[in-house]
Amino acid sequence: MGRGAFRSRRGRGKLRRSPGRSPPSRLRALPALGALLATACFVPEYQAAQGAGAGGSPSASSSESASQSTGAAGGTGGAVSPFGQALLFSGASARIEAGQAPTLDLSRSSFTVELWFRPNSLPVYQALVVHGAGNPTQPGWAIFTTDDGITFHTADGSVGEHAGAASVLEVGHNHHIVVTRSGSDARILILDATAGQTKHVAAGRSALLPTWASPLDQPFELGGTYGGGNTIDFPVDGVVDDVRIWNVVLTNEEIDQKAGAPVSCREAGLIAYWSMDQTGGNAVPHCDTRDNLDLVIAGEGYEWVPSPF
Repeated sequence: MGRGAFRSRRGRGKLRRSPGRSPPSRLRALPALGALLATACFVPEYQAAQGAGAGGSPSASSSESASQSTGAAGGTGGAVSPFGQALLFSGASARIEAGQAPTLDLSRSSFTVELWFRPNSLPVYQALVVHGAGNPTQPGWAIFTTDDGITFHTADGSVGEHAGAASVLEVGHNHHIVVTRSGSDARILILDATAGQTKHVAAGRSALLPTWASPLDQPFELGGTYGGGNTIDFPVDGVVDDVRIWNVVLTNEEIDQKAGAPVSCREAGLIAYWSMDQTGGNAVPHCDTRDNLDLVIAGEGYEWVPSPF
């Protein structure tokens, strides 16, 4: 099977789609976001909550000054403090890729994926995190930006399904993006720290996502997907930091508490954590040495920068 993301193959597989703007030919497995706005996937109270500053958990932004100087404790299994450095993608040809890793097979498990993202622009599609899901015949999952929205897509080998949230991203804003899956239920939660939010808001939900076969013959990618040759599809233009994957569904309270707080590499349920605290080079080490989860940046157009989060 090809390695590019969201390539369609006519006559292969079946994709549930709704009317709306048609995605580009390379993204036929990702239904048009416009169709999501009329469904229960979109939670309109997101906009009402922006800037509300609901209180309770400390905001991610307020923790920045306390954590900037602590750095990461990679390889120790001890506490890892976020927001030392971050990785800036310029929307060119850079992407991050990992080889096959059994730890990242989430095909049958509940999970939570979280990351910080500050977009410098909002093109139609940006591939934040992708594992398989290259088209309806490639099992796996992916988190994409779609204009100013977020889409969480899965494919089980014959059918593709998605949860989506529209109008949740702003250029230059610090967003904490969280996707959870439990059985067939998936949620998207967003926190806009720049707007003063201190609690995540449910922005999208779907009860249609299938389980899928293992995508371990496909790469795990961040910041874009391999397009063949020297090309990168759906490159990210913005800053990415603190990517964490859990094999449990975090509660809303846990998500609020952990977003801007240090966590241990060996915390229960945390199966992958890249703190993005490098100062140079193309290596993106995992927070410890288990399961060979170190990542490598391929291509051009990236820079290690002080984290804005």
